[in-house]
Amino acid sequence: MNMNKIKWMGIVAAISMVAMVGCKPKSATEPTATTPGAAEKAGAVLDNAADKTVEGTGVAMEKAGEVMKNAGASMEETGANMQK
Repeated sequence: MNMNKIKWMGIVAAISMVAMVGCKPKSATEPTATTPGAAEKAGAVLDNAADKTVEGTGVAMEKAGEVMKNAGASMEETGANMQK
């Protein structure tokens, strides 16, 4: 066989393999409408992490507010003492 025929047979074989792989029936491990896929699982993990971050931020903001309140009271007391 000459090289052109071998090259064309290789191209046809590659196209045939791609077509067979693309048209294969779905296996049981692939996600369906009722089972979550990788993207859904990753989204759920990110949602959970975001919720925990918001909760942690809320607690930190409350503590920061208390610190600011105490600092304001100290400054008020210092100002009152300076005016005496």
